[in-house]
Amino acid sequence: MRAAAIQTHALVCAPPGAAAAALAPWPRRAAGGGGGGPLLHHHRLRSDLPHTRSLPCRARSPSSSSSSNVNSGRGDDADNLLEDLLSKHGEVVYNAGGAPGIDADDDAECLSFAVSLAKVASEVKAADIRVLFVKPLVYWTRFFIILTAFSNAQIDAISSKMRDIGEKQFSIVASGDTKPNSWTLLDFDSTATGGMAQPETLSLAGRRVAFTTPQTDAGGGGYGGRLHAILRQRGARPVPVPTIAIRAHDPDILRPFVAPGGLDAFAALAFTSRSGISAFSRALLPSSSSSPARRPRHPVSDAATALPFTVAALGSDADLLDAAFLSRLCGDAGGRVSVLVPDVPTPAGLVEALGSGSGRRVLCPVPDVVGLREPPVVPGFLAGLEAAGWVAVRAPAYVTCWAGPRCAEALVDAAAPDAVVFTSTAEVEGLLKGLDAAGWSWPRLRARWPRMVVAAHGPVTADGVRRLGIEVDVVGARFSSFHGVLDALAAKLESD
Repeated sequence: MRAAAIQTHALVCAPPGAAAAALAPWPRRAAGGGGGGPLLHHHRLRSDLPHTRSLPCRARSPSSSSSSNVNSGRGDDADNLLEDLLSKHGEVVYNAGGAPGIDADDDAECLSFAVSLAKVASEVKAADIRVLFVKPLVYWTRFFIILTAFSNAQIDAISSKMRDIGEKQFSIVASGDTKPNSWTLLDFDSTATGGMAQPETLSLAGRRVAFTTPQTDAGGGGYGGRLHAILRQRGARPVPVPTIAIRAHDPDILRPFVAPGGLDAFAALAFTSRSGISAFSRALLPSSSSSPARRPRHPVSDAATALPFTVAALGSDADLLDAAFLSRLCGDAGGRVSVLVPDVPTPAGLVEALGSGSGRRVLCPVPDVVGLREPPVVPGFLAGLEAAGWVAVRAPAYVTCWAGPRCAEALVDAAAPDAVVFTSTAEVEGLLKGLDAAGWSWPRLRARWPRMVVAAHGPVTADGVRRLGIEVDVVGARFSSFHGVLDALAAKLESD
């Protein structure tokens, strides 16, 4: 298992077993006017990794390049060819100093978008980041962003954050590669001024898509809101049918773990959901009674003799493990704490990425399930950790509960949906209870809408849905973010 371990002070890339890739042919359409298409280069282990304490993107000029690969040859040839292309075709307009190098008014908004994408790549510890101004050279884009990543997990994380920036801040939806390759392309093809994605990106245009995802989580955010926004960006007509609710738990439960030195007995903190991270982050906030003049003490001590501490999360959930979160966790987060994101964003993938526990303790902030049968995901995760030699400590961080007897009405009363998307097993049980309360059943609903496609967000959810007696038509193959299941759903609907 290869995993990306990201420290706050520098990039710690994957083991050198990752295959090197020669420079791939440059695509015909590299990017749109909205900011350029980032190429995420899956590279071998390098010895000249940049430090990323500050935010600026690293724009290395060909003359200053001194990279050396652990495995030389083909990777060096690719690097030399890349440097030659960059020196001849395109001006680096954003560099380590953070100052854009062009001042044309009609390109300013596009440049702002491109720089935003470059900054988010820097936050996820990408290397060799360049924003190129290529408008004088080609007709199909203004800016081209190129960067280096060191594992499939890091590529997924960078892609997810870039997509989120495009959708949430600039109303632009990316197309392009949905799985990490040796070269991975994202195409933000937009005018950047109209605020609407081009028609070819509206992969679910006009489709009525129901989804059972909860609207809010324990921290006030929520998966449901994110999925709703992505559906809208793809042109769909979202039909929210939240069948479970996420509630805050008693804060006293987490208080022993966030007290000064409360995590010193642990070697790792492992999250299986975004809601768990949100709840733990809230618990880390100082209480109103804390004295601002008093030097803060952290759950993870920063003693020089202390052992490394790992914080692990799945896929794009790791976006929440930012500098603010880590600084509240440990005063010397850059020296002690690393973030682990497994290549396979499932609880089983997280167990494998953590490796042998050797009797060490790992804290697992997970939900208390109320009014529903607990899905096997969390118990299986804890059992897997124990089997790998960890001492897994379960910490109830939030509450997952049924949304109530009227939760299915939005689906029963709606016009015929083209699809329904399930993002967790608990949602399906909640839906079945809601249908029963409304005098309906799943077989009756399927008979009413036989062409409705059932989509599951990843294989773990799909297995849980099938165990509850519902046939699944589509399973997202890339499940670090919702884009995977929606890509698969769009392909299914188009083929039918």
